[in-house]
Amino acid sequence: MQAVCGPLLEKGQLAILAAANPMLAADARAPYDSCMAYQGWRPREDADPETATRLRREVDGFLDREIQPRRTKDELSVVLGEAQCHSAEAGAEICVWQFDYRSEVAGQRFPSVLTCILPADAAPRPAGSCQLDAK
Repeated sequence: MQAVCGPLLEKGQLAILAAANPMLAADARAPYDSCMAYQGWRPREDADPETATRLRREVDGFLDREIQPRRTKDELSVVLGEAQCHSAEAGAEICVWQFDYRSEVAGQRFPSVLTCILPADAAPRPAGSCQLDAK
């Protein structure tokens, strides 16, 4: 499914990177999520809404502390390790970091993937240019 729908996500992320005002760009994930749903993928429903809320807050805190302040590939790599990158359109590169996110709330590690579309000239990335997903 990822092979079929992945290009839609990449296209949406590139649109955000190319937009003069990223806040006006369409939701980059909407076409990807629609494609994944069409292919039969459904997000996991959490049986405990309170735990799900606490977990979302924990992940949001991680993003706020560790990802959002880091605007370049080098800064992100200090926290997440080496990235796998490849060239993309419009003077950009797509970089992927694979790492284990350790959740205090869930008491376990989650294999995670951070995908960012970064300017190829190593300039700081725009807001909304990264997506965090659990494997």
